[in-house]
Amino acid sequence: MTTADEEPDGSLWYHVKGAPLELLERCTAVRGADCVDRHLMEEDRLNVRREFERYAGEGLRVLGFAERKISGRELEEDCGRAESGLTFLGLAALEDPPRPDVAEAVSRCLAAGIRIIVVTGDHGLTAEAVARRVGIVRGSPRVVSSAEADAMPQDELDSLLRDAPELIVARSNPETKLHVVDALRAEGQRWP
Repeated sequence: MTTADEEPDGSLWYHVKGAPLELLERCTAVRGADCVDRHLMEEDRLNVRREFERYAGEGLRVLGFAERKISGRELEEDCGRAESGLTFLGLAALEDPPRPDVAEAVSRCLAAGIRIIVVTGDHGLTAEAVARRVGIVRGSPRVVSSAEADAMPQDELDSLLRDAPELIVARSNPETKLHVVDALRAEGQRWP
């Protein structure tokens, strides 16, 4: 998400928040702990990735933040151009714990022979950690991104949905969720 904001001094800035690793690809600078901006180096990218993976692996939802001063008074109408040449500011990790009754509900579903497939907008690391915490995942789940699922030939997606004992479809948008549900219905899966 990007906003164009006017500061009290009259300067205009793009402020951006989003998926950290995708956002980082749009950055050319990083703001250090000393509040000084410097060129974004490969080591900086690795450090951000490492911190992101640590937070996500703990089941936290992680957002990245960046900004760029707008030169002149022109605002970009093209988001791709507006969201480029950014300065990476940092990460925020948010805890959104499952409700207390979820683990029991999952346990009852699994005991009844119901296979649970996780389809979520969260990153795969976050989704796996949360699924493990509530008992959906016990082994090594197959984690695919929404983009991977959408790019699969239908027979390959059908096979994945049918055969993967523990499956997580991460970074899903509403269209992917519908695609997965339609594929499961086509395979004969039914809901009450």
